Amino acid sequence: MSIVAGIVVFSCTWWLVFFMLVSRGLEVDANPMIGTPKGAPKTFSFKQRFWKITKITSVIYIVLDLLLRHDCLLWILN
Repeated sequence: MSIVAGIVVFSCTWWLVFFMLVSRGLEVDANPMIGTPKGAPKTFSFKQRFWKITKITSVIYIVLDLLLRHDCLLWILN
């Protein structure tokens, strides 16, 4: 896989993992302040979620890259 293809695959995988995990583990405030949506989380740390998603995506990308490099993915699909 070329560098550009690797970056594209990593980016697409990152966004997929992001949308799957972005709302996991959020705690909603039972009594929100006036003007705050009822579904708004108590606290949200984008930096922490960013690194967590990046680590998960890196593992997925490495496995996918190894499968593609050794033609294992084609062997599994056939």
